[in-house]
Amino acid sequence: MGNLAIGVGQGAAIALATVGFTLLWKVSGVVNLSLGAYFLGGGLLSWLFDSNFDLPLLSAVSLAVTVCVLLAYLLQAKVITVLTQRPIFYNIVLTYALGLGMTGLLGIFLTSDYRSIPVALGTTYLVQDGFDLSLVTPATVSISLLVTLIIVLLSERTSFGLVVRAVSSDKVLATISGINSARVVAITSAIAAFLAAAGGALYAVSSPISSSSYDQMTLYIAASAIVGGLGSLWRGYFVTMMFVTLGSLLELLVPSGVIDVVVLAVMVVVLSVRFDFIPRVSSRGSTTR
Repeated sequence: MGNLAIGVGQGAAIALATVGFTLLWKVSGVVNLSLGAYFLGGGLLSWLFDSNFDLPLLSAVSLAVTVCVLLAYLLQAKVITVLTQRPIFYNIVLTYALGLGMTGLLGIFLTSDYRSIPVALGTTYLVQDGFDLSLVTPATVSISLLVTLIIVLLSERTSFGLVVRAVSSDKVLATISGINSARVVAITSAIAAFLAAAGGALYAVSSPISSSSYDQMTLYIAASAIVGGLGSLWRGYFVTMMFVTLGSLLELLVPSGVIDVVVLAVMVVVLSVRFDFIPRVSSRGSTTR
């Protein structure tokens, strides 16, 4: 039962990155695989600022998330946006390479050791007899759900959400209407990085995190978003919870590498069934020409 609690906590943290992945795709048609790096960056930089610079936890997390958000905005505005007019293959290769580069730098400066942020909640348990459930897990899930709800409301019930939906529907028409589509996409990319980095910080509070986990985190984020249909933020969120929780439970029976292969296989099957996915993404990118 301990693995169930761990899986739920980890799933809630990673789900935030999936929400960011889905939101960015809905707006720009970009498959941004570098969000896995922002996830790891949020966790590892939070650990660095908390442990090595003795900053309060909230300040450490805020600073780490700010670094990731600014970097995401600049990369989207100056680098990634150039490729939105090209086939999806270019987006995948570039964003994956950017993610590898960022996690490589994290590995150089922080090593690939697993790090975690100690918090008082980690030593406080709701149930101690036969089922270790620290308060970190319900706190992680609660924060994750609250942040996701805020993002959903922001995208559906605010003027910014209206602009986002306009750009998502037709970039050309949105531009003619006076909307700066490139800036909207860059801001959305920053929001996605915020979600990923915040998720990484939550993950580091509940479980050890390492720069060597980039491929695995990217797989869970992308697979969950795709299996969730890339249309609903909530579907992507709960698919992530399902994948990660089941993976944590199955670790008792099979190696984690086998679980990753199964997740990849499910993603491939979904892509095969919904074969119009790639043409649809490519056509979205072409609207900016």
